[in-house]
Amino acid sequence: MVDLSIVIATHNGQGVLGRVLEGYEKIQNGDDNWELIIVDNASTDDTAKIIHEFSNRLPIKYIFVPDPGKNGALNAGLREIEGSIIILSDDDAIPQPGFLNAWRDAFERLPQFDVFGGAIHLEFDAPAPGWLLRRELKFEELYAIRKNVIEGPIHPLKIYGPNMAVRRKVFDEGLTFNSSIGPNSADAKYAMGSENDFCTRAAEKGYTTGFTPQPLVFHIVRPHQITREYWANRAYKLGRGAAKQQWDSGKLVLKDRPPLVELAAQLVRLTRRSIQYLTTFVPGNYLNFMARWEFGFGCGFSDENARQKRIRKEERRSLPSLEARP
Repeated sequence: MVDLSIVIATHNGQGVLGRVLEGYEKIQNGDDNWELIIVDNASTDDTAKIIHEFSNRLPIKYIFVPDPGKNGALNAGLREIEGSIIILSDDDAIPQPGFLNAWRDAFERLPQFDVFGGAIHLEFDAPAPGWLLRRELKFEELYAIRKNVIEGPIHPLKIYGPNMAVRRKVFDEGLTFNSSIGPNSADAKYAMGSENDFCTRAAEKGYTTGFTPQPLVFHIVRPHQITREYWANRAYKLGRGAAKQQWDSGKLVLKDRPPLVELAAQLVRLTRRSIQYLTTFVPGNYLNFMARWEFGFGCGFSDENARQKRIRKEERRSLPSLEARP
């Protein structure tokens, strides 16, 4: 009988997925009480072929979802779960020895928690700059690292997607992933924060969040992920996600302001962004990295903030016509 379900969504994962599945093959040790649900999210490469190659070596359920969006794919996978322990991971997170039983043990030992985070270490496929490694600059935001965290309660925003787990009752009682946020192959600069959004909504509904360091994955960092272009894009997407979550939670709301006041506010934002941009030319790896990060995050936040305002203004304009209908 299956007691543990692992759900992974992948899009064009041929570069890393084989290594991850090899990792699961190494740790199963004759254990047949688990299932691996892999959701192929609109892949156009050899992802399906790789999954098929492992299908007779691992307890795989294969699902194809043609609509782009990781969270929609995860929700499709969750409809197929059989276990009471639900692990969410990524196609670039390699499980380490004892992974399955470590999660079983955590669920038994820590009944007070409903949503869990697990340990995440890094495996670099190419040498990273020494100045970046020494400070581990923004490693949580860039690579979802989770190490040296003690077991116990944890803030919902400190649970990361490559290694998290949820009691089945949370899904059975209606909580799902928000398909309007998170990785999406149709939007190269998508709003990030799908796990943050999920865990925050779980906490608001009264579910408890905790951390256990025993289940461990190695998160693969590929060569393109140690480039300035990647870092800038990541900061931008995080900024977008932060703004969207603030609008969705009601922390940001549409305000009616006189045109001159709105113009002044726009000028202030433009001035702030211009100053941030100028700081990206400062010398020194550390200072330059941090300046570019703040600039990217600010641009993403500002752009998503403007987008959300437009959406809500359009919704407001449509209300009179809806009310006028018989």
